[in-house]
Amino acid sequence: MKKNVHIISHSHWDREWYMPFEYHRFHLIELIDTCMKLFETDLDFRGFHLDGHTALLEDYLEIKPQSKEKLRQYVQEGKFAIGPWYVLQDEFLTSSEANIRNLLTGMQIAEEYGKVCHAGYFPDSFGNAGQMPQIMKQAGMRAIVFGRGVKPTGENNTVSDGGYESQFSEMFWESPDGSRLPAILFANWYNNGWEVPVDANEDYWLPKLAAVEKYAGTDELLMMNGCDHQPVQCDITEAIKNAEEKYPDYHFIHSGFETYMDALLPKMDESFTVVKGELISQDTDGWTTLVNTCSTMVDLKVANRKGEQLLENIAEPLACVAAQYGMEYPHDMLLYAWKTLMKNHPHDSICSCSCDEVNDEVRMRFQKSRQAAERIVEETLSYLAKKIDRTGFDDCDAVFAVFNPFGKPQTDTVCVNVDVERHYGYGDFMKHVQDIKSLPEESYELVDASGKVIACSVTKAEPRFGYDLPKDKFRQPYLAKQVMVSFEACDVPAMGYAVYGIRRVEKVKEKASLITGKHCMENELLRAQINPDGTVTLLDKKNDRIFYDLLRYEDVGDNGNEYIFAPVPGDMPILSGNTPAEIELIRDEEFCAEYKITTRMQIPAEADAKLSEERSVMMGLRHRQAKRGKELVELKLETYVSLEKNAKALKVRTAFTNPAKDHRLRVLIPTGIKTDVHKVESVFEAAQRNNEHKPTWTYPSGCEHQQGFVMLSDEQSGLAVANIGLYEYEVLKDRTLALTILRATGELGDWGVFPTKLSQCLRDFSLEYEIMPFGNEDEAFSEMAAYQYPMQSVQLLSESDGAYQNGQLVWTGEELRMTAFKKAQGGNNLILRWVNYSGKEQTLFVKKSAWISNLYRSNVLEQKLEELKESKDGWTVIVKPYEIITLGVEQ
Repeated sequence: MKKNVHIISHSHWDREWYMPFEYHRFHLIELIDTCMKLFETDLDFRGFHLDGHTALLEDYLEIKPQSKEKLRQYVQEGKFAIGPWYVLQDEFLTSSEANIRNLLTGMQIAEEYGKVCHAGYFPDSFGNAGQMPQIMKQAGMRAIVFGRGVKPTGENNTVSDGGYESQFSEMFWESPDGSRLPAILFANWYNNGWEVPVDANEDYWLPKLAAVEKYAGTDELLMMNGCDHQPVQCDITEAIKNAEEKYPDYHFIHSGFETYMDALLPKMDESFTVVKGELISQDTDGWTTLVNTCSTMVDLKVANRKGEQLLENIAEPLACVAAQYGMEYPHDMLLYAWKTLMKNHPHDSICSCSCDEVNDEVRMRFQKSRQAAERIVEETLSYLAKKIDRTGFDDCDAVFAVFNPFGKPQTDTVCVNVDVERHYGYGDFMKHVQDIKSLPEESYELVDASGKVIACSVTKAEPRFGYDLPKDKFRQPYLAKQVMVSFEACDVPAMGYAVYGIRRVEKVKEKASLITGKHCMENELLRAQINPDGTVTLLDKKNDRIFYDLLRYEDVGDNGNEYIFAPVPGDMPILSGNTPAEIELIRDEEFCAEYKITTRMQIPAEADAKLSEERSVMMGLRHRQAKRGKELVELKLETYVSLEKNAKALKVRTAFTNPAKDHRLRVLIPTGIKTDVHKVESVFEAAQRNNEHKPTWTYPSGCEHQQGFVMLSDEQSGLAVANIGLYEYEVLKDRTLALTILRATGELGDWGVFPTKLSQCLRDFSLEYEIMPFGNEDEAFSEMAAYQYPMQSVQLLSESDGAYQNGQLVWTGEELRMTAFKKAQGGNNLILRWVNYSGKEQTLFVKKSAWISNLYRSNVLEQKLEELKESKDGWTVIVKPYEIITLGVEQ
């Protein structure tokens, strides 16, 4: 019986990489135009796979909009296979919800063109998240096609040999919840059928066929005719005809993934291996996981996390709330902001493994997305301000509201700029400025809606120019007398608000303090002692545990590139603390204390000259012998450590200007916890990973991906570290958490000589994280999630109808993380999403309210599946272990 050889024409299309986006787009236009000519002139040329992402259609049509209907025709005819993604993202460097928005947007675009390719496509993801089978199955994918994660058989990797890995290129991949899909590994990479000779040359075909047969589990053989930015092979159909004649034991088909899946999937039975959870190349030697892209251009990683945070955690929830009170939901502007952000999510973009021009454009896109999201937030807050009752604040000089966009009540310190007076127009502008500046410092107190005085600090009034942009008249400039109010907002309701007012008083009462000794601050749960060397000793009072030597810095040399950290042979880490730190108390309030710790380290200015030589000849990273240079420069680190009155965690911000090249900087957080495993936030998962790698791992570094947090625990208690955009960590052998805060390198890497100046990171950095001792995981999950949802504020300047009432979103459920509160994309229904982080069945209860009068089960595509029956006061839903559950509300 003949074996079928499925030859799929494709080109793996990185939108930008070793050339700027516009350079690559030039070749994209040539590629698509050439394909369309082939469709017209070669009837045997059955189709072309457009790499699984639809953004490239937009890229093409921006230049050639006249070709849209022709594109649509060829998609509907199955000639062009498109989707399901908007972009081919790096899964680990994009948030859970960003992965869903990417899929949802890509599938909607593909459906608009007439047909979606139902292969979940991950050709070159730098590892694959464990929940992807569940997401793909909910989205209706028939199978998953991927290139990395299990022990591959191509260049730089070894052959799989059973055990955890699959012996075949076909397998089943299962998520932690049990969702399972067929999965096809590019065992010989996605170019195993490129540049097929027309003459059916045996030197080509015999080794190629042997290679694919070696790992194929059926007689359906897959050969990918293309590679990175590969032009379409115009004579492929002639080459296939000639191969068909010469090799009678094979049937050669110019195929596509739908055709291939039709043939393959019925032949996959229970004998095929099932791989489970994350596919992150743990059984390889570790050198090519590419995990160190997590710390390349760390400022861009921070910008990404803040951009995602602004859209999914602030703008969407605010817009949803405002829509309940009559404001039009800004679908189009949100989609624009998301698309702009997602264009930074392809792996070569978000991983910063690209040329300098690309990294410049990535930075600009982050700014554009952020600007769009900020306008949505400002407009929505202004609208909601007119719906919030301000009764009871008549004696106040200014009134404002603090909004909590998190799905649970939240307590946090906020800083609010408040205009005590406004003078509109330009008349006497200079006089008003002088009057405000000459005012003696006034005393204010802060009160809540019950009249209770709240501990706060209020800065001296300063003049501020501002302007209103009314909907019905020309802009209105003004000069404001502004103060900044800082305080701890306590128990602000979920998707709700608390109202506060400030009023002048003759004298503020004497304040209490969280300072309990020299360089020591303390609340009911924690005590933080700043040591002379700049480290911190943290006492967890609740669980009776002390964590020593926190926040020491470690600097080492890096001979690597934007993809891979390469340790310098014989290098010894340079640690902070060799000289006394400068410790300064910069905030002493009843609700918060903060120290500034200044640490100085002498580090090499750059690698020695040998590294440039090794880069210029493309020497492999494992063989580089360059050392760190002898010239030293001072690295000045300013660590801001703060403790709030009701906080469960110690907040930290590290600020510095990087003066050196070719090095890596980490902050060390010893845990002292004896455990062999840890948990880390990934895509819709708190994944459990081993602290130490397998014996096959020879790479000197053990870094891994994270998203929002990493935690270690034992039977007594644990320690969690949350972060904003710091995606790389390592658990050291002594159970110290090492958090990478900078990696500086001057080389793109991969296949050519591409020097990069920007990735040396000679600029300012400000990086945020928090350290939280905990007793149980549910407590830690909730606190770590809340860290990603900064509370928002708005001044109440006009009368209100009081329509916005608290208590409209109330839900309960242990170890459930709420990830979305939004409107259905392009629709009016309310969408709520949770994930069960635990391995146990959990009960979700959603309370009935004015916002939620009905509830139905949905999926990641926001489709209505089944109506849920209401029980007393709401709805009870059983959530399976590790399940991603989406619910909808018809409105």
